[in-house]
Amino acid sequence: MYKLLTLFLCLSVHLAIAQIRQVETFYDAENKVRKEKYAIRQSKPPVIEGNYISYYANGNTKAKGQYSENLPSGTWEYFYENGRMKMTGNMAGNLRTGLWKFYFENGNPQMEGELKEGSRNGLWKFYYENGKVKSEGWFENNLKAGLWTYYYEDGKPKAIAGFNENRGIYKEYYTSGKLKMEGLLIDERSDSTWRYYYEEGTLKATGPEKDGIKTGFWHFYHPNGTLMSEGNYQNGHTEGTWKYYDEQGKLSATGNEWAGEKEGTWKLFYPSGAVKGDAEFTKGEGPYKEYYENGKLKAEGYIKNGKNHGSWKYYALEDSTLEGTAEFVMGEGVYKGYYKDGKLKMQGALTDEKRTGVWTLYKPDGAIAGYYQAFYDSTTFEFKPIEPPVNASTNEPPSPDLPYEKPPIRLKKPKSRYFKPVVNEHKTFILSTNPLALATGSFPVSLEYYFRERLGYELKYTVYRNPFFKANSSIDLNTVFRGGFSLDLRQKFYQPEGSLGMLYFAHEARFSYIDHQANILEYRNSVAVGRTLHAPETLYEYSLLFGNRWMHRSTHRGFTIDIFGGVGIGYRNYRQKWEANPDFDEIFEDVRKRKLTVPVRLGISIGYAF
Repeated sequence: MYKLLTLFLCLSVHLAIAQIRQVETFYDAENKVRKEKYAIRQSKPPVIEGNYISYYANGNTKAKGQYSENLPSGTWEYFYENGRMKMTGNMAGNLRTGLWKFYFENGNPQMEGELKEGSRNGLWKFYYENGKVKSEGWFENNLKAGLWTYYYEDGKPKAIAGFNENRGIYKEYYTSGKLKMEGLLIDERSDSTWRYYYEEGTLKATGPEKDGIKTGFWHFYHPNGTLMSEGNYQNGHTEGTWKYYDEQGKLSATGNEWAGEKEGTWKLFYPSGAVKGDAEFTKGEGPYKEYYENGKLKAEGYIKNGKNHGSWKYYALEDSTLEGTAEFVMGEGVYKGYYKDGKLKMQGALTDEKRTGVWTLYKPDGAIAGYYQAFYDSTTFEFKPIEPPVNASTNEPPSPDLPYEKPPIRLKKPKSRYFKPVVNEHKTFILSTNPLALATGSFPVSLEYYFRERLGYELKYTVYRNPFFKANSSIDLNTVFRGGFSLDLRQKFYQPEGSLGMLYFAHEARFSYIDHQANILEYRNSVAVGRTLHAPETLYEYSLLFGNRWMHRSTHRGFTIDIFGGVGIGYRNYRQKWEANPDFDEIFEDVRKRKLTVPVRLGISIGYAF
């Protein structure tokens, strides 16, 4: 009997062991780079059971924990690719439960708190990347409840809010402790009427907000409490008629805005009510005229993005003769003033209509009268004389950096052949694209100004959308898709044409904006609500390229093909536009987030030379 019992137990253990099968998966076809390791109980259907571990392609652990009856259970740990802890906590019935802790890639805590059946409950803390507490407060069924406290990165109190089911009054303070702003938050976004304050305590601005952006009619105030401006916002941008006032409450300017830029006729006024200036704007730029208070023309020129740009003329009050001219580039310019007979009177730099640096004054006979430094205080301007530089007898204006020293004589360097124009050389524009790129979720269009066998300046715009021909709303839940654009500027240096085309080397600056998105379902009050998560990134990259251009007819219209490759370096700014949530983070786990980028450029384009 004893022998039969022993034999039965051995057979039972053998059968139990035989029912468990170890499974390993790999990244590569040669089964050298391990991806996962786990066990399956060979039942019908098969069930994952026991320890589970997954790996990054570099061999570091990605996640580890246990399965019970096909569901994760017990303590689980997740890691960054550099081996540091990413998050850890308990699983039960495929849901996070108990205390969970999340970490930044540098090892400092990111957030921590209690989860109950996957929903946040109880006290939660969120941290800055330097380890300081960013905010802390309570959740009830995944919604903020009760008092929440927010902090600046140096640890000083920043704001407080009292929530009830994710709705609450938010008050933010300056580091001095003075009130900075207050208003209603709904689902982490500003809503209803908001009020903003100067640090001295007076009202700075007030108006309605919706979904975190300004909307409707707003009022802005000077520090002395008088109205500074008023107008309407649409989708966060100024729109419609806006009025501006000086600190005494007198109308100083009025005009229309469209999508945040000045549009149409604008008028400026003196405190007396006389017209000071008028302009005709198109998308924030246009011609401008300024008048003396008696109505005579004072100045005329062009304004772009709120700054003087291009050629400007200035006129005398007495007889409206030309008093001066200036050439501006986005607010920076050189001014020349004249005597009545047109001879040069003064010369110097202007920055946003203010005299800066060293100015040169001339006598009526053309001799230099002196050098003066421009000085401003809070209310007045004055020229103060300075010692003349050593080259004063030459009647040439001095360098802004005094004292001036005559440079040594240098032979002029010969120009590189790339920058040396050729008589009657062929120049053309090349319009290109790559329809094959649609398969990878992008569509590029470029325009190149080409100088035969010498130079090329190419501007390329690329639209990103993956999948390209599928509506966002029809993409599967919890699946990451993307949209965005990039803008490239390339300078190409072509070699003489050979039998296979023109080899070239180039450098490229690229700006990219990519919005990673995912459709999800949220449950609010037991009702499933659709939502799209957004994780935008901006990239600034610089690359070196090598390529070859083939042209059907190098000096005539015709088709052309450009093949290129290269490598670069860049910076990525990745942002997640949702409240902290580990489930959302996991959806975007495979999206690249490292700040340093090493872009590889490989491509082909088909174009037509006009």
